[in-house]
Amino acid sequence: MIGIYVTGGKDEELSKLNPEEGMRLAKEHSRYLMKEARLRAAAEGVRLQLKQDAIAALPPHLREVAMVPDLTPFPRTRIPAAISPPIAGYMEEMAKAAEQASKIQKSR
Repeated sequence: MIGIYVTGGKDEELSKLNPEEGMRLAKEHSRYLMKEARLRAAAEGVRLQLKQDAIAALPPHLREVAMVPDLTPFPRTRIPAAISPPIAGYMEEMAKAAEQASKIQKSR
């Protein structure tokens, strides 16, 4: 028998599975993961094809420029996208706390 447990708080046994049921569930999960991977790969292929079609539709002088990869790095001060709006004064507070922490480290 194989026991399935939840790890959160205390471990609680959900159910007992025999080896055949465990193998069946493992294969089902594997099939699900492979299906997801194939869908992602297919979507990526479509995106690449659309990109190539869009570049091919450009006039020749723009097509040449579009084919050159942009390898410039992002600026170090770039703020990543966030789900929520920024908190007013948060960056200043963090800078002040970092400065105080560095002063404490220097005094040791």
